Amino acid sequence: MVLSQYSISRKVPGLSLIILIILFLVGTYIYNGKKLYNLFKQRNNLRVGYESEVAVGQGLQNLAKSEFNIFHDFPAQKNFNIDHIAVGPQGIYAVETKGRAKFEKTENENWKLQFDGEKLFFPGWVETNRLISLFAKPNGFKSG
Repeated sequence: MVLSQYSISRKVPGLSLIILIILFLVGTYIYNGKKLYNLFKQRNNLRVGYESEVAVGQGLQNLAKSEFNIFHDFPAQKNFNIDHIAVGPQGIYAVETKGRAKFEKTENENWKLQFDGEKLFFPGWVETNRLISLFAKPNGFKSG
């Protein structure tokens, strides 16, 4: 008799409380999943950028055999740097490196890149914003 009185008097959470807890857990799961996805995406972009800069830097080192001095990661302003600078008898060249992840599938020549002198033509988009010469607008660069 004591046991049956205990189970009858014990309060069972209402259906609305259970739904509220489930909604909270699902919302937390979705929020954290989205944050985790964005972190992995940012990490991948940083990795692609780093690997691109290393590959270009290694390629430019071949110019050292042709009387060029190569400088990497040159600080120009507080929040601006030049990825690579090649100084040689023919002139001074600034190289800005931008990396892009490749397509997972190689089809319909989606790996080809074309340049018409002003624009880079990628499969699916055209890049013009990044092709600005540092010497055309030398903001922050001082001579002497």
